[in-house]
Amino acid sequence: MGFFKNLLTNITTTKRVSTVQMVQERGNGFYSYNGKMYQSDIVRACIRPKIKAIGKLTAKHIRETVTASARKLAVNPEPYIRFLLEEPNQYMTGQLLQEKLAAQLVLNNNAFAVILRDENGLPNAIFPVAAMQADAVRSVTAARKSGSGSPSRRRVAL
Repeated sequence: MGFFKNLLTNITTTKRVSTVQMVQERGNGFYSYNGKMYQSDIVRACIRPKIKAIGKLTAKHIRETVTASARKLAVNPEPYIRFLLEEPNQYMTGQLLQEKLAAQLVLNNNAFAVILRDENGLPNAIFPVAAMQADAVRSVTAARKSGSGSPSRRRVAL
């Protein structure tokens, strides 16, 4: 009987204390950021599943043609576009290009790619460009030729 009595006294003699502590920040809430987000292993671990899933998708070129009678959708209508999406350049596959562009999009909210064209104006290579290295350069002559205040041609400096 003494064992149960001691057990009950320990339960009944404990104090219950409720406290609430507020989280307080010192300063104005801004934190220093050195721009090297991708070097953080936590950030890489968070975005890796999304980037790998995007890389596994199949890229498609969808062309919509609207006429007076009907609307027509064509998927990969020309073979050179399909080949370009499978192997965008001589250094990487389509999966790697999609992963690099997806990583840039997640980290910088921008993704840039340079499209190289042959002498006929058809695209023959796509190269990803780091968003931090891209500069939009206005062509003054192209803006004058188009007759508008905004330039009609932009180039990306590598």
